[in-house]
Amino acid sequence: MSAAVFNNRCKKVFITIRLRSVSRTYDNGTVALKRVSFKIEDGEFVFITGHSGAGKSSIIRLLMCEDVPSFGDVIVDGVNTRSLSPRDIPKYRRRLGVVFQDFRLIPSLNVYDNVAFAMRAVGKRRKIIKKRVEAVLEIVELSGKEKCMPNQLSGGEQQRVALARAIVNNPKIILADEPTGNIDPALSLEIMKMLTVINRSGITVVVVTHEQDLVNYFQKRVITLSDGRVKSDTAREILYDEPDEGDEDIQESQEDSVAENAVDEILTETLAPASEQRNVREEKDVTASSVNKDPDNSDILSDEKTSLGGESDES
Repeated sequence: MSAAVFNNRCKKVFITIRLRSVSRTYDNGTVALKRVSFKIEDGEFVFITGHSGAGKSSIIRLLMCEDVPSFGDVIVDGVNTRSLSPRDIPKYRRRLGVVFQDFRLIPSLNVYDNVAFAMRAVGKRRKIIKKRVEAVLEIVELSGKEKCMPNQLSGGEQQRVALARAIVNNPKIILADEPTGNIDPALSLEIMKMLTVINRSGITVVVVTHEQDLVNYFQKRVITLSDGRVKSDTAREILYDEPDEGDEDIQESQEDSVAENAVDEILTETLAPASEQRNVREEKDVTASSVNKDPDNSDILSDEKTSLGGESDES
């Protein structure tokens, strides 16, 4: 066995998303998913494709905890969604950034407030909200549009607002459900390029799409569904043979991964030189006790709020 193959097999793989023999049958008898299994690594970019009714949206609903499997397990960032109570779900969703086909912006709020809403909901301070919202709006090329209302924006601009909102709270995972379905092809390419930039920061990105031209253009991993089953998966098999017994170690290691502060990595161009302080996270065997977290970007999962109500008083 060559040294390169040996090193690849010994490399520890962090699994961010795992579906294990997942089936979903609805009350009307419709079978949406049939024994679906796959793993997605920390920091991967994955397309999920298939014809209408293949099961793509069912997978997104399961990952968002809007639904539960009839059989099997959905494990996200070390959490089996079956174990979550209704009270736990809002906190669980804070590790996700979601981009929808229909944008789902709040029509009564301007661009700035639509993005800031996600941070206010978890009690972030005004100073930090202002800094981060301005930075992510620059990333999605909407600087100067802060005071515009959603109905004053094009479809592509509305989707970029939705993307900014999805990344502003340091998510570990971006779920994009047909994010280019309501915009023209040129803007679709632009949105997908922004998602690849976000992915390079270490955020795991999962894109559900039926647009094969975009899938072919970006040459990422593709999971193809057909009639509720995995028809094909372009992943290299060597990366997905890790035993399930290692899940606990994977969960512990993920807590200190670069993805925890991934948006800060994206902001290096807009907020330099402050980002230079974060290079220490690239050292080997970094531990929780050795990581100096920026107090302005404390872990939002430690917030004990469980709903989007409860906005804290800010100075």
